[in-house]
Amino acid sequence: ESNEPIGIENFINVLQQSVYLPNRNTDGDFIFSIDHCFAIRGQGTIMTGTVTQGSIKLNDPVEIPSIKETRKVRTMQMFKKPVTRAQQGDRLGICVANFDSKLIERGYLCTPGAAMTIYGAVVRVNLIKYFKGTLNNKSKYHVTLAHDTVMAKLQLFQDDTNSNSEDSKNSILQKFIVLEKKFHLKRR
Repeated sequence: ESNEPIGIENFINVLQQSVYLPNRNTDGDFIFSIDHCFAIRGQGTIMTGTVTQGSIKLNDPVEIPSIKETRKVRTMQMFKKPVTRAQQGDRLGICVANFDSKLIERGYLCTPGAAMTIYGAVVRVNLIKYFKGTLNNKSKYHVTLAHDTVMAKLQLFQDDTNSNSEDSKNSILQKFIVLEKKFHLKRR
């Protein structure tokens, strides 16, 4: 028996060949997914999350689309170190002044005007086999897109494209979703 490691050099070579730096796109509007928001007395409101698109610098204006408020970025930190710039893929904390942290827990922060508001959508939905309930007109559901969740009221329309099909009556329906609160989508 030998105490020499077997295949460790091959393992290291495979790791080195498969590791790469991701391409990060700093173009386009700044979009930041907020996963937590809290206040620090004397500093401001801290929003932690991930930059999903674009880049940001200190003193850039940012908008909280769910409440249509704009603030300036006071400070930013990545892993407890101050930074002056962040780009797509970075996790950081962004500090803004004069904002009540109780107004948002999760959501988006973006370049002013980068998110549009919708109040309803027509969507095609396939029911999954694990859903045991029934879909009724004017029933209420939670609708989630990334970090935003709102209550919505459902208006059903039958899809006649497969009306002769056996599973058309219980698998494919057209639905009109009326949102009870504004819903914000990223502009493309």
